[in-house]
Amino acid sequence: MERSRTDALLLSLALTNLLALVACGGGGRSNVVVINDNFVDVPSRFGVANARRPAVRWKAVAGAQRYEVEARYNSTSLPVTVTGTEAHIAVDVPNEADVDLTVRAIDAQGRDVGRDARRFRVRPVPDWMPTLRLTKSEAGAFGGYRLFNLLDLQTPASSGRVASLVLVNDAGEIVWWVERQGITDMLLAGLSPAGNPIVIERTVDDSFQVTSRAVERSFTGQEIWASDPSTLVHHDAGFGPDGHRMLLTWVFKTVDSISYEGDGIEVVDAVSGKVLWRWNIFDHFDPATLQVPESKTIGRSFKGQDWSHANAVVWDEARRVIWVCVRNFDLLLGVEYPSGRIAYSIGKHGTMGKDLLSHPHAPEVQADGSILLFDNGNTLDPRLSTVLHMRIDAATPAVEVLRRWVPDPAFYDDSLGDADMLENGNILVTAGVSGRIFEVSPSDKVVWNLEIEKGTRIRMAYRAVQVPRAAFGDVGLLGAYCGVR
Repeated sequence: MERSRTDALLLSLALTNLLALVACGGGGRSNVVVINDNFVDVPSRFGVANARRPAVRWKAVAGAQRYEVEARYNSTSLPVTVTGTEAHIAVDVPNEADVDLTVRAIDAQGRDVGRDARRFRVRPVPDWMPTLRLTKSEAGAFGGYRLFNLLDLQTPASSGRVASLVLVNDAGEIVWWVERQGITDMLLAGLSPAGNPIVIERTVDDSFQVTSRAVERSFTGQEIWASDPSTLVHHDAGFGPDGHRMLLTWVFKTVDSISYEGDGIEVVDAVSGKVLWRWNIFDHFDPATLQVPESKTIGRSFKGQDWSHANAVVWDEARRVIWVCVRNFDLLLGVEYPSGRIAYSIGKHGTMGKDLLSHPHAPEVQADGSILLFDNGNTLDPRLSTVLHMRIDAATPAVEVLRRWVPDPAFYDDSLGDADMLENGNILVTAGVSGRIFEVSPSDKVVWNLEIEKGTRIRMAYRAVQVPRAAFGDVGLLGAYCGVR
């Protein structure tokens, strides 16, 4: 096993004209497939195809006059039709079949000028997957790949409950997914600097005991890093000061015999996991004097009343602060690192912008220091969800609204939500309760819209992020030609 891996690696390094294989087209519920980018004897379950008749595209190789493609399933040779830099397998491939594929680039003298070999597994989209329907894709859409998690709203102990991540292309086609059985939910926190998904895995057992952790995994399934299982991580995790890991955690305080669920921050060593710094919201706010309607209900930890309910921690390198989005307080806090002092407080219980926020979600710091976030609008009359882009003037102090996007027609999501700025100035919005992931242009026009059809099992999305193709390298998991129109 190890020798074959090494031999394959050496082969790939020796071939300077490696073909960047990707997979597209074919049949089934989606006509896009994904091929694992590793040379392995046993295909990873993360390297899958969801078409029965896969089509494969590759980059043109300099000097090639033609291409020869060989596809085999076990000892069976599969018929292949080659047109230009695309090949179609001409027969149905059985579910769970491992297909070995070799593409040779041949010059006018019949010599090989490039060669690549891949193995992939044909695997149908699972029955639990909801229908994803692209209802709009117009000029001006940024395009590319979007990763999001699907929240399964069955009760935690329900049979068949699935925690999952899903990747779609700009045509709304599923190109990759991963499912975790036995996990209650899996929240997408974002991407690591290496381009790997970071998720929060929470498990609730039959007696409502909760375990949760932050995990970074590669798209091929390798666990890169995980937080200490004894730490109750929730909602968000990422990279913070000085390249260390940063976690949003649950902390608790008892007042008048009532346990309140609050929020903490931990900065931990990226290698050892050792806790380097902690911050606790109870050191700055007191449930004895600050009450919110949500604190009448039990929190997601099942260990206390849902008091502050933060949903994001974001490192701001320029200001050297950690932004904490405190949903139940209608508040965005800028916590100075390492002093722990609250340097900025925006919203109802803050020092500026007291009417700006209504149950905000997922702030994102822009290159110019401005902040973009999704605002649920729970306390507005009428209730209305919006996207807010604001600039902070610390000297005044004051907050300037650069843009507030109000959808037309209006909608209201009482929870969840995300807004990310794309490279072309569009905003990628996740309206998870509504079951929509869409892209808004600078002129406030929706130019791309994906809908998650609810059916008999309701699914919601927590966050969606743009996945850069660079995350997969030149010989990427997806490549440059798959599903891009």
